[in-house]
Amino acid sequence: MRAEWEPDELIDAWTLTGGDWDLVANKAGVTRLGLAVMLKFYEIEGRFPACREEVPQAAVAYLGSLVTVEPALFAKYSWRGLSPLFWSHVNPYGRFRLDMDTRLDLTAA
Repeated sequence: MRAEWEPDELIDAWTLTGGDWDLVANKAGVTRLGLAVMLKFYEIEGRFPACREEVPQAAVAYLGSLVTVEPALFAKYSWRGLSPLFWSHVNPYGRFRLDMDTRLDLTAA
């Protein structure tokens, strides 16, 4: 991940979209900022950051302004146990809702 970003590049790459907002909506403080950073980093790099220093400071500042959390709080974001956090909020295959009370109409096929 590159360290330097132009303002228009930050907006294009690091802006939260509709689905992202749904995921961070019920979070607060540093958890809200941390999740926003993880979501966008994953979207850009296809993986999660290994350490805090891997995330560009400009991106943290920009996301902090979007989610109304002081960017300096990102230094307090806990990196322990992030795997359950990631996979409880991120599904790379989309969302699947199963209705076990409804049968498929296989006669049409």
